[in-house]
Amino acid sequence: MYVYRPQPGDGPVTLVTVRSPAPAQRLRSVPYQRPAAHIKHLGEFGQGLHLRQVTAAGFDEGLLVAPDGAVAEGTITNVGFVAGGTVVRPDAPALEGITVLVLRQELERAGVPWREQAVRLDDLASFEGAFVSNSRGVAAVALVDDIPSPRTPSWSVRSPTCTRPRPGTTSGTDGW
Repeated sequence: MYVYRPQPGDGPVTLVTVRSPAPAQRLRSVPYQRPAAHIKHLGEFGQGLHLRQVTAAGFDEGLLVAPDGAVAEGTITNVGFVAGGTVVRPDAPALEGITVLVLRQELERAGVPWREQAVRLDDLASFEGAFVSNSRGVAAVALVDDIPSPRTPSWSVRSPTCTRPRPGTTSGTDGW
């Protein structure tokens, strides 16, 4: 059944989903790096396996970590951290999802600094907060393994522009 079927010559179509913000996520680190991480492709057995294992252990998401402890991404999410009001994204190989790209654009528009740097598993306790994002939205991170994280990243409170409609639109951005 087609609810809407674009016709040739139709312009871009925007789909807006409205739902309550996701609860804070519990992450478990797993030793895995995706091959050709910057390319979205099917058949990622390793990611699926680790996601099933961490959810069976009571966690919400797996955090992919290289043998040297470098944090890359989640099994189905991008990950970011907050340090001194700045969003920090790991510089390890990862697929940049659409949601994290939109989030970066909107946070920069709101004046929230953003940078990429090496993030190691041992560094996580030094951050003020963490978040994950994917096509379902953005969620705070409650903990990684046994390291607690504040539930509300500072930029989510400071940046009301992220939830306001952009000029020429009628709805804000889901989950921000």
